Amino acid sequence: MTQICLIDDDHDVRRTLRTQLESGGFKVVEASNGLEGLRLLEHHPCEIVIVDLIMPEKEGLSTILELKTRFPQLGILAISGRAEYLTLAQELGADEALPKPIHLATLLDNVRKLVRAKA
Repeated sequence: MTQICLIDDDHDVRRTLRTQLESGGFKVVEASNGLEGLRLLEHHPCEIVIVDLIMPEKEGLSTILELKTRFPQLGILAISGRAEYLTLAQELGADEALPKPIHLATLLDNVRKLVRAKA
């Protein structure tokens, strides 16, 4: 079963996305910011990371840069309500980018696409 690390500071967003991802057959671990997510990945290997771009502690763009360095095999899906940040996220190494609010079918399609690409 593919494990996903979901990093978002909004508890309600994490709960909604986790529910959808688990109903799609994925296992999900959660973090509320980039620092927590990076620590979590050290002990819970994942294939995919979904990372919000605007968060306290360690925001998503710097998290993406560190993910690419420390865990280059990961598929990275950036999410944000700010379209201009999504383009930058892809320039910094995110494989996919989705605007908020996220259409849940689109989320599952993008995650499955990443899983196939990283297999």
